Amino acid sequence: MKNPDVETSDKSNTQITIHNQTLPPAATSDGTPSDIYCCALRGDWSKMEGIFKNDRNSVRIPLNPFDETALHVAAEAGNTKFVVELTNLMSQDDLLISNTYGMFPVHLAALSGHRTTLEHFLSQLHLLDKMAYKDIQKLFFITIGNDMFAAGVALILDINNSCTCNQLHSAP
Repeated sequence: MKNPDVETSDKSNTQITIHNQTLPPAATSDGTPSDIYCCALRGDWSKMEGIFKNDRNSVRIPLNPFDETALHVAAEAGNTKFVVELTNLMSQDDLLISNTYGMFPVHLAALSGHRTTLEHFLSQLHLLDKMAYKDIQKLFFITIGNDMFAAGVALILDINNSCTCNQLHSAP
């Protein structure tokens, strides 16, 4: 089913327009959003490496109606190697792009029960420091709800180590 808000062309430099906002084109003829989506879902990093290295902005392209990027798709599918390689090319801010439900890729990895992928996200230096308290709280409850108690405890310890008591008590 085609989204009426998305326009694409068959040119080798695919350009996407969503709500009158033009996103950067994927860099190669194999770089259509559907190709990026399929590779992220399958964890086919070798095919996608060239696209991402040639056009770093392609990591921000929403690939489905839920505004999920390649990182969201790979995290939800549990493709840890793909996630690791992709996060090496991304900025910290790119790791915190949310989908239409307000979920970051780290939330989707936890929600899908992918411990190794979740551990990779949690090992990213200062990722939690950049997350809002409500997003960390959401992540905590997702981890506990999916029997990832070690990750939940690690979140609590990390918050306690990086926040002052005043910050914790003033959080909503």
